[in-house]
Amino acid sequence: MIKENSKYLNGDNAFYSLNKRTDAYAASKLKNYHQFGKNKKEDRNSGSILEDAIIQLDSLDKIGQLKKPSQYGNTIEERLFNVGLELSITWINRILFLRLWIELLKSAYYKAANPEPANSSP
Repeated sequence: MIKENSKYLNGDNAFYSLNKRTDAYAASKLKNYHQFGKNKKEDRNSGSILEDAIIQLDSLDKIGQLKKPSQYGNTIEERLFNVGLELSITWINRILFLRLWIELLKSAYYKAANPEPANSSP
């Protein structure tokens, strides 16, 4: 489990249940905080973004190529989880940003293609 205070989150239960499904990590409640960690081996979802990132990091030995691997955890499992989680969050943020950008472009295009009629009052 991640133990740094900055990694504790508190908030909306729907948000956490959605993230558990998309990233396949376990969330447990400790006092008033949600604490995230890797699912048990039998509960892991091999199609999730997080699990796919961990599998790729492990199979390509990318943890060994980090300059300071100890900053991501003490064991190889902790390091794989923490680096995979950072990558997953980064990828999801990029996808969301691109989605917002596309919506903005569509809105601008629609306004340019369909200008509002001029207000003509007598």
